[in-house]
Amino acid sequence: MGIRQKFYVLAGIIDALMAVISIIGFYTADTNLERAVEQELTATMGDAASQMDGWLQAKGNSAQHVADLLTEFNGDETRTKSIASLAIGASDKEILDINVGMEDGYFASYRTQNKSTGTLDPRTRPWYNDGKQAGTMIFTDPYVDKNTGKLVVSAVAPFKKDGQFAGNICTDIDLAVVDAQVDKLKYHGGSRHGSRCG
Repeated sequence: MGIRQKFYVLAGIIDALMAVISIIGFYTADTNLERAVEQELTATMGDAASQMDGWLQAKGNSAQHVADLLTEFNGDETRTKSIASLAIGASDKEILDINVGMEDGYFASYRTQNKSTGTLDPRTRPWYNDGKQAGTMIFTDPYVDKNTGKLVVSAVAPFKKDGQFAGNICTDIDLAVVDAQVDKLKYHGGSRHGSRCG
């Protein structure tokens, strides 16, 4: 074999090696890019979930504070059934309403100043029974609120009398407020709806 033929063989081998190296490089870069994007999305979603969890927990704290207060009243009907007792949880403007439901069927709503005992029995409402069964503060699935007709999610916190379940505090959060809170979450300066341009 002449020098020219050896040169062509060598050039062919080098080309084949370059092609293999390029394919390996492309595959490695693609894999690294996928991994980096996945890690970024996982971190971003974890941060967003943490922000939403903190926001929701703050709404739940309003219900819990009122439930703790009513537990301290230990069944004193004048104080327990006073709508003013609900005011402690009503200072949060993102809460649509705060309600009290009791084992004797008493129901009151702070924002509407509505005492619906006899017309709305809280013991028949899923939020009341779910909170009673849980024995601790919970969040409900979305449902239509009987007072406002709006789609809400509620934080429900039980309170006690003589160590026994006496009723629940229910803070209603309009799903439109939850949606607005989600819309505030950012990903690299944008909103969940993407670019605001165009």
